[in-house]
Amino acid sequence: MNVKITVLVLFHFWTTINGYKILGLFPHPGKSHFDAFRPLLKALAEKGHEVTVISYFPQKNPMKNYKDIDINGELKLHTHAVNVDDFTGARYEKYILPIVLAYFGYRSCDDGLSNKDLHEFLKTKPKFDIVLAEFFNSQCFLGIVHQLNNPPIIGLSSCIVMPWHSIAFGHSSNPAYIPNSFMPFSTHMTFFERVENTVLYLFHQAIFKFLIDIPGQWQARKHLGNDIPDLNDIATNSSLILVNNHFTYTSSRPLVPGYIEVGGMFIGKPKKLPQWGIEKSSSRRFNDIDPVAMVHVGWENVSVPYVSVAD
Repeated sequence: MNVKITVLVLFHFWTTINGYKILGLFPHPGKSHFDAFRPLLKALAEKGHEVTVISYFPQKNPMKNYKDIDINGELKLHTHAVNVDDFTGARYEKYILPIVLAYFGYRSCDDGLSNKDLHEFLKTKPKFDIVLAEFFNSQCFLGIVHQLNNPPIIGLSSCIVMPWHSIAFGHSSNPAYIPNSFMPFSTHMTFFERVENTVLYLFHQAIFKFLIDIPGQWQARKHLGNDIPDLNDIATNSSLILVNNHFTYTSSRPLVPGYIEVGGMFIGKPKKLPQWGIEKSSSRRFNDIDPVAMVHVGWENVSVPYVSVAD
């Protein structure tokens, strides 16, 4: 009798855990973009899921359930610091930047999809339950989803979704009342701002079509096979997108249920400030300032001038 009770109690606490096989696709060679979702990938692996990541940034220290497919070849990675003073905020920069992003997207497609390790990996015909795909300045890596028999896709964006990707997720970007993310417009635009906003919207759609979509389709078929379908069809089959953004940054606007803001997800537990982070300084470099506590504010890819803090 006691044995039966013991068995029943054991079965009561018996739980079945099924880990998913997850593939991450990160075609952009910008480290700050990848770092926005690195904590998510590591957390999934720690929870017991099998995570395979195709990117330019493999883990320095291998971890359990986390496998890297390093696609870095001859492409220069964007890991250096960017001086914010280099961006003047001039009007022409708003129009040139999307073209520059499209160019980097084309380069990453050619370099990444031609990688030998990637093709050796695809020859094994792996199976995945879900794909986490970055949506930024290219779509060519979505051809890999087709080769894997089209598992469900969850989109990832390390910043506010680019104007050319909104359509794929049914997200409204009506230029009549939604400011373009490349412009400094508020939600209360003047008539002429709405006109420029509309012109820029059409300009971005043209950039996407001729500098991202068509070249990306060509690259995907060149490296993955002529049977790759329209990449836009694959993109529109995405279930949802996780966006590293917060509504206070973009102000209120209509969002579809599949557009989920996860701003700050990459922020870990706070650590104690190192002693060298704040120091007394009366350097000649700051001879026009009274001796104060100098705090250097910076990120891994961005550096800004020193900020003085009074005692």
